[in-house]
Amino acid sequence: MKKEHKEIKDNIKKLKETIKKEKKEIKKEKKKHWKIVLLILIPILIIAYLIIFKMPVSYTATEIYYENEPYTDKDCKYEKLVHNVQWGSGSSSVCEETECISTYSLCVDTNWVGNCMKYQEYCSSSQCISYDYTCEVTIKNLDTKGGTFSLDGYVFKEDNTDLLIEKVSYYLQPGDETDFRWSISMNPDDFKYCIYKNLNVPSKQECDNVIKYTTVTKERSVTKMTTNYKLWKNQVVWIYEV
Repeated sequence: MKKEHKEIKDNIKKLKETIKKEKKEIKKEKKKHWKIVLLILIPILIIAYLIIFKMPVSYTATEIYYENEPYTDKDCKYEKLVHNVQWGSGSSSVCEETECISTYSLCVDTNWVGNCMKYQEYCSSSQCISYDYTCEVTIKNLDTKGGTFSLDGYVFKEDNTDLLIEKVSYYLQPGDETDFRWSISMNPDDFKYCIYKNLNVPSKQECDNVIKYTTVTKERSVTKMTTNYKLWKNQVVWIYEV
């Protein structure tokens, strides 16, 4: 009986040892299996990471940029020449044609007894029926530049209308003074006074040097970071811009 009991104990002990040994073997197999899995999985994960989440790399690129550069330019404006206008002697008149309004008679031939044989009519009083009217405006150039001044010369008539007589123009050097005249022969009952219109004063160009700015396109080399690249054997072989 004791012998049998001892054999059972020995068998149980052997069985336990066998189970323990088998567990160790199973653990070894599992570790070996995970090592193989990791050896396969790690490179796959690395490649996937590089594809999906690439590490940025630096590269040199040409960048276009813009700068405002100063330059000197002319700022020009036009101004009328400084001048002075005044009526000269205003208007002057010279009679060109008269009309007799009263006469008297004188004997110009007598006979032998002294009687007048022929009488001659003489004008005792006359009036002018046509005057030569001259209008005059004096213009002086007070500027440092010369130019051509011009105006339209008119006479204003008793019927309250104006009549263009002449367009007058002169080139005046700096400091020059000239009389602008226009004349007409007309009945004194029609003439009222002289006027002028459309006085044209020449302009001068005044320019100042000013600083202006222009936009200039330039290029420069810059270092950039990108994830847009291709790998070959873990080397960057091509960088492309998106």
